[in-house]
Amino acid sequence: MLLSRTKKATVTKRYPAIEMLGWLGVIVTLTAYGLVSLEVISPSDILYPALNLFSAIAIATETYIHRDFQPFWLNIVWGAIALFSLSRILILIHS
Repeated sequence: MLLSRTKKATVTKRYPAIEMLGWLGVIVTLTAYGLVSLEVISPSDILYPALNLFSAIAIATETYIHRDFQPFWLNIVWGAIALFSLSRILILIHS
């Protein structure tokens, strides 16, 4: 009886362009981390939070569309931190 009442697994529709956006976000995140780790750029350079903001938006978009909410919220917070860092750097540059 219990088996007959189990829910069917929901299958989300795949959007190739959105999945490519998600993969691009992953590549950009890894690139930003690699550039800082190899000391090519500094975390205080404007490029680092800009790359992190882009990647957070890209991954959050893909995960939201696929209803995968744990990485969605992780990337919302990641993007908020990147936005805060980016704004702080811009304020320092213009003061």
